Formats: sequence, C-alpha cells, structure tokens
Amino acid sequence: ICEYLAANGWEHSPNDSEYDAERALFPADLLKWLQISDPQNYERIVKPGLSADETAKAKERILDSLVRTLATPELQGGGTLNVLRKGFRVLGARRPFKVLQLPPQDDRNPELSDLFEKNILRVVEEVHAYPTQPQKARVDLVFFCNGIPVTTTELKSEYAQTLQQAIKQYKQDRDPKLSPLLQEHRGALVHFALAQDEIFMTTRLDGKAT
Repeated sequence: ICEYLAANGWEHSPNDSEYDAERALFPADLLKWLQISDPQNYERIVKPGLSADETAKAKERILDSLVRTLATPELQGGGTLNVLRKGFRVLGARRPFKVLQLPPQDDRNPELSDLFEKNILRVVEEVHAYPTQPQKARVDLVFFCNGIPVTTTELKSEYAQTLQQAIKQYKQDRDPKLSPLLQEHRGALVHFALAQDEIFMTTRLDGKAT
C-alpha cells in the first residue's frame, strides 16, 4: 500500500519519528503547507530575520492555535472537519489559514489548480496513538492531509489474523480518551479495519459500542 502511494504522489514515512502524538499532527507538513499556500500570512507570524529560538516559538504558536481549534466542540466551529473546510485563526495573522485546497470547479484559475496539486498527502506506518503511553496502541497506517490526520487503518492478513481481530482492536485496545488522534471530531475522521477482501469502517470509537 505504502509503495503504491509513494509511487503516485504521496509522501511515505516508514515510522512516526516526525509525528507529534500529543498534538496528533505531522507538524513539518502543516507548516510547509502554510508557507506554500499563504506565504504572506505565514510571515506575519514566522517573521523573516527571527532568531532560531524565536522562529521555533512562532511555529509553536501556530501549532498550538490549530490544536485549540481542533479541540473546540464541532458545534462551536472546531474539530477536524471544520478545520479542513474553514481553516483556523492565529492571533496576529491577517486572515484564517487554510489547511486544504479543494479541487477547483474549473480551470479558470490556474493558481488554485496549482495549489490543489501541492496538497501534501502522507501515509505513516506504526503510529503511536497514546502520547503518555508510547509503548501501547500503535496504529498500522495513518493518512494525513497537510499534516492533519484524516484516516487510521488496521491491517490484517486473512492467512494470519482475521478482520474481526482488527475490529476487536478498535473496540477494546484503542481508547479515544487517551488519544487525540482517535477522538471523534478532534482526530481522524474515519477508521478502517482492512483485510484482503473486506473493509469495515467507523467514524466513532466508543469501546464495545463502536
């Protein structure tokens, strides 16, 4: 799966060394996207000429603003889906930052078509879901768009383990209370249990009630 995606425009990380489990983000991709998609707005926060320490703090401010928006209840404008649709605000920025360029309806605006092609899609293997318990709950694959997780996947081979074991993992061994990645609205939008011939999905992890 990863080899195929890497050959078709995706970024591929064989481990989660650059993943921020506490924020449930891939920070390098998010910051790179903001620089590409809205450089003038980005430079109002990460100003040219800052020292290395000041630059790092400015980037942290962007990431923390995004996390606060993601953690805000969906009905109050927060959550992953709202962020993907409407972006997020950072104090001092001229306008909200967009985190996704949807495909344009036509080709009358070449800049939008070009920006759509620059969306950063990434698949990361063996992602540690729990910030405080990194030895537990490693998710087989997590798919990101511009640094924001949208999908998790547990893979099973019917020759060794059944699809029902992947479903059981999500119900019993993946606690959303311990993981922003797995929290409804806040984290990935959908979770897949995948084998050779079947796929099951859920948008809400809730123990046995999943």
